[in-house]
Amino acid sequence: MMKKKWNVLLATTVLTAGILSGCGSDNKPPTTTDPSPSPTASTEPSASPTASQKPAADGKELKSKDESVQITVPKDWKENDSLNAQAILGAANLVKEKYVIAVPFAKSEFADDTTLDDFMTVANQNIEMTAENTKISETKDIQIDGIPAKQAVISAEITGIKVRYLITYLEKGNRFYQLAAWTLDERYDEYEEEFTNVINSFRVLKDDVETTAGNGSDSKTSGKDVVLTDSADLTEITLPGGWTEANGLNDEADLQALNLSAGNENYLMVLNEPKTDFDDGFTLQEYYDLIMSMQTDGSLIGNAVHSDPVETDINGNKGIQFEVRGEVDKVKIAYLFTLVESENGFHQVIFWTNANKMDDNKQTYIDATNTFKVKK
Repeated sequence: MMKKKWNVLLATTVLTAGILSGCGSDNKPPTTTDPSPSPTASTEPSASPTASQKPAADGKELKSKDESVQITVPKDWKENDSLNAQAILGAANLVKEKYVIAVPFAKSEFADDTTLDDFMTVANQNIEMTAENTKISETKDIQIDGIPAKQAVISAEITGIKVRYLITYLEKGNRFYQLAAWTLDERYDEYEEEFTNVINSFRVLKDDVETTAGNGSDSKTSGKDVVLTDSADLTEITLPGGWTEANGLNDEADLQALNLSAGNENYLMVLNEPKTDFDDGFTLQEYYDLIMSMQTDGSLIGNAVHSDPVETDINGNKGIQFEVRGEVDKVKIAYLFTLVESENGFHQVIFWTNANKMDDNKQTYIDATNTFKVKK
């Protein structure tokens, strides 16, 4: 009998929203992990809609490049576009370690019935996954420029650094927004009023703008190809420049990577299973059937649509490739699965992104999959 250890794998193979950075402009965004933890933030209002409203910050106005949003920061802050790859606008006082970003999310990337509470839940889950020792305060209802919003204070550790965030969620037009101001935990109390003023200064100038993937170019960032090998030196894959090795996308994965940029998130994981985990004579077709039976039970990917499987050759090994589109925690996801049979094992090469980004990125995924090697 096979071990079926991977009956938990697909539940953790999802894209999540709102990846936050730690302190410092040189920090890379933390990676995502299992999206299944229960949220700790309450969605019950704990204040009147205007309870947290304070005067807008007195300083300089900064606009996003597409002039869809703006924010006002103190004069000793500077615009900074390196804080978060997905942010449409960012600013910082690097000397005093004060930071703020605004991250937009197209509503088309979510299920049609997604509410602001749903968006906040997904984003909070992601924060809990990308950080350690996360504590989320009770959520408050506030208003930003007359727009109802949700706000909470979140304490966490990012790469060993204790950080505290003032997180605000709102929606207008075709977008949800995540606003985050943060600093070192020990300095937060001193800066909280300033952060509140900055957040309250946020304005949506255009409410009919869609967040796009930049015509698919973001997953092909210029630079040298990246060759990644799993820790057992069993498998290898070559990715375009811009991809980096990741940790925590899935606890069972043998190899993980991501490529994040504004409006475009790309993820990969490789899962290796020895044939000794399965019945004698177990075939690649049976492996495909087993995975499909798990996906079609509806508990992993909602409203799933599967493409017809295509037989392929991956560096001399038999493969089956197919696409899955559906919804996970209200987020519309698309996966490119390639199942490979080697002499001693079965392998899953899984790329995924937002559903509306798959067409732009699919050829990059296919080209990378074709480099996949089983070394022993």
